Amino acid sequence: MSCQWNVRKENRRYLVCLGKLGRKIDAFAHSKLQIPTKINPVMTLSFMPLSVIPELKITDMGLVDVNNFKFVPLEYKD
Repeated sequence: MSCQWNVRKENRRYLVCLGKLGRKIDAFAHSKLQIPTKINPVMTLSFMPLSVIPELKITDMGLVDVNNFKFVPLEYKD
């Protein structure tokens, strides 16, 4: 695997490992999770921390009301 940017020789093996890991994550997401192949699962997950848009945002910790800075319960109480 060649890199187009100038990377020191000892760091190249880490880039190769990251490339292989990225391909494994993509393959798993597309085959096991049924994510369409035209969607990049890693790039999609990278937007999860952006919990400021819209007013309600799903994060890895739950549903967040961004305006009130509170978690929204996901159960309905009658």
